[in-house]
Amino acid sequence: MTVPQTIREALSGWDPAELVSNPLPVSRGQIRRLTEGPQADEGVERLALVLGVDDRREFAEIMFVHPYVELATGADLVVPSENSRVAYRVVVETDVRGVVWLTQFGPLIGVLDRTAFEAVGAVALGEHPESRSLVAGLPLRGRFDQRWDFKATEGSALRILAAECTASLLDGQAPIQKSG
Repeated sequence: MTVPQTIREALSGWDPAELVSNPLPVSRGQIRRLTEGPQADEGVERLALVLGVDDRREFAEIMFVHPYVELATGADLVVPSENSRVAYRVVVETDVRGVVWLTQFGPLIGVLDRTAFEAVGAVALGEHPESRSLVAGLPLRGRFDQRWDFKATEGSALRILAAECTASLLDGQAPIQKSG
């Protein structure tokens, strides 16, 4: 199927970035792609669970999410697809948490249901989830545990993705408006 000439002409003056939008605002419980933003050169991106949004100061509190169930530790919640609206199981890293600007969010990937979202809080506090379909990983056994390096890499990625927002909020500054 080809796009009719009249439509191609009508869209020719638009920037492709303006044609694609996030119709849903960023909100609690969503799993979204998270990037450094257009000015960054590191190329770091991750999936993130939105814990809360401050619309006034334009930031969100997040936890990292990944699909590697075999890398889940005792601080991570394994969430089946029926609780996340994602086509595969995801792991919420309750110990990889920070704040990022709302402008860093990309497409919506999924949404945790209430049961899974509450279980995230339980695992973060070292408790067991109430639902049998939601489980925490096995405890991390120290530096020689094969999952240690993965967690270290995730911590480094969080520092990169959250650095600007964290520094700005700690300094009490307004969000930095980047020109695209």
